[in-house]
Amino acid sequence: MYNRVHLFSSEPEARTMAQQDTFASQLGQAWGQLRNNNRRDAQAGFQQILQSDANHVDALYGLALAQMVDGQRESARGNFERCLELVKKNVTGDRQLLLLRMIQQRMNELGTK
Repeated sequence: MYNRVHLFSSEPEARTMAQQDTFASQLGQAWGQLRNNNRRDAQAGFQQILQSDANHVDALYGLALAQMVDGQRESARGNFERCLELVKKNVTGDRQLLLLRMIQQRMNELGTK
């Protein structure tokens, strides 16, 4: 389960603890759906988070990955690019650097730079 201080979003400090817990739970469920190869349910879970926080990087990365696995290359590419832009604006530590590398790796797999 994600620890609330590790969730990465554009404005995590603006959220209440209850909102952070809800996002963490939804995020965990969406990742579980993806691990179980329920790609459409995973996408729906990530999109639900993004409806409340359009800049939630973990949800955006998960959505892009689910789309990539589901063969939705253009949608995945667009979401990875958006995710990359958000991460580049807020590189403050090792987690963001790792995420930056992961996004770039996935974009390379899609044939983009």
